[in-house]
Amino acid sequence: MSSTQAGQTDQSEAQVAEAVVARYRAMGFEVEQPGPATRLPPFFGNYRPDLIVHMPDEPDRKIAVEVLQAGGGRRGLKLEDLKQRFEGQTGWEFRIALAPPDPEATLRLPIATRPQLEAELDAVERLAAEVGTRPAFVMAWALLEAVSHAVPEGSTLRPRKPMTTTRTLGALGLIEPEEEDKLNALVSLRNGIVHGAITSVPSQADVATLTTAIRRVLEAL
Repeated sequence: MSSTQAGQTDQSEAQVAEAVVARYRAMGFEVEQPGPATRLPPFFGNYRPDLIVHMPDEPDRKIAVEVLQAGGGRRGLKLEDLKQRFEGQTGWEFRIALAPPDPEATLRLPIATRPQLEAELDAVERLAAEVGTRPAFVMAWALLEAVSHAVPEGSTLRPRKPMTTTRTLGALGLIEPEEEDKLNALVSLRNGIVHGAITSVPSQADVATLTTAIRRVLEAL
């Protein structure tokens, strides 16, 4: 597993762990996130669960919760081994909370050719002139990311957040610092539109900021 994949998996599992904690606490249970100093029964060995749920009305009963990425496994320990450790142990249950797989973790983006990117840029400019700035603005952001992947030094084949795209292009010297700042200033507008801010309307100048940056990068390919 790459460091990027591991980071995405850890983040997804952490979100599920937070949801599990909130659910148990809402039911009146106490939830502990054990650390290295937490005292556990000998049968745990070197295993530390992600969460321990304490039952207020049953002080002798506890639940060890393991949060796992769906389709993955716990590094160094097999689930069957863990389940067997808890079989016959008085006062302990073992449960698994699954974090759904992150679709972006396995997504691989194709690298477009320069002619394809140039054709898309022409389409963005026609869209802005003939249809409207909203669809052109969103398409331009997608094209800016596609252009960043077409740069050999900047390609990861993985989805990037808008500001990661602008920072990558800036770090490679493909856009000027002033351009990077202008693009970053448009990220909030872009995020609002793609997440449902239907009354937000970018200006022709906003679209031009993107298309100018895209054209500059294309010239360097």
